[in-house]
Parts: sequence; C-alpha cells; structure tokens
Amino acid sequence: MASKNDLFVSKPYVDLNSTKTLSMAVVGDIDYNLGLTAQLDITKEYNVQTLIILGDYVYASGSKVLSILESHGFTKGNTDN
Repeated sequence: MASKNDLFVSKPYVDLNSTKTLSMAVVGDIDYNLGLTAQLDITKEYNVQTLIILGDYVYASGSKVLSILESHGFTKGNTDN
C-alpha cells in the first residue's frame, strides 16, 4: 500500500517538456502575511507562468498584496482574479 507521502511530488517530473507546457498556480485566498510570500516562493520554484486568484485580496492591505505579487513577477498580463 502506498504511503501518504508517495502521493506528493516534491519537484516537477524530469521528462516534462517545458517548451510545450503552461505552468499555472491557483490560490484560493491571499492575505498580506508570510503565507503569501511562501506561496509566491513556491510559484517561483515551479516556474509558474500564470497565477489564478480565486479568493479576494481587497482588504486594507490590498495594495501591499498587489505590490508583493508584482515583485514576484505576477502582473496584470499574467494574473487573473
């Protein structure tokens, strides 16, 4: 029987053809905190090209969230909310 850890892949498959692959990330809800930075660091590790935000970020710190997103390479051109 496979263990729970066998279900997770720590890195993308080696034979992944990145020239024919679109790497996307989906985030359910984001806030201005260390969790956001950790999530965006993971997107960099996996060379995510498109970020889809399902939740909201329109809090008092919304402008800070947008600033962090942009500093990690996610702009109006490759992010959808």
